[in-house]
Amino acid sequence: MKNLQYRSAITIFVGITILSFIIYIFLISNISFKELISKDLNHLIKPIGLIITIDIIIWTIFDKWLWKLRIFHSWLVKIPDLNGIWIGTYETKYKTSKIRLEIIQTLTIIGCKIETENGVSVGYATNILYEPEKHQKKLIISYNYELQSNKENKEHRGTYDLIIDEQNKLLKGSYWTNKPSKGKISALKKL
Repeated sequence: MKNLQYRSAITIFVGITILSFIIYIFLISNISFKELISKDLNHLIKPIGLIITIDIIIWTIFDKWLWKLRIFHSWLVKIPDLNGIWIGTYETKYKTSKIRLEIIQTLTIIGCKIETENGVSVGYATNILYEPEKHQKKLIISYNYELQSNKENKEHRGTYDLIIDEQNKLLKGSYWTNKPSKGKISALKKL
């Protein structure tokens, strides 16, 4: 899923770059309009490094923190903020057990750690997908699992396919592994 409305993001990025350039030229370097249109363009090339640095700083701040603000979600950011602890259950055909998901997310990266009573899974490929025909967003997590038992150490790989219910702060769906095993999972965001 594209995380941003790219047309809006590019417009904002170009606007910030032009504004930074104008501020530098007219306020910081005190160049007159006559000097600006002179044939010597060195004074226009000089601020490029500073402007690129400003752009990188603004992007980093937006990628880590600002994208989470609701003001950006209706027109710029297309993914939900899933950061936090999610508590719930997973069901197999044999039993129901507790599960804890910890999601750490920026605009561009999603990390996930899943803990059960038997072991810990770490997501190695995580993504948010949009299914337009169903009007729903999904969190897909492919993971490595290590069973923490004194008797045995079994590892396996698996995938969670979870529907994101933003309104109710709920992740619900299914999982399957290469063992083979499969089941259902449901988790609420801990506030």
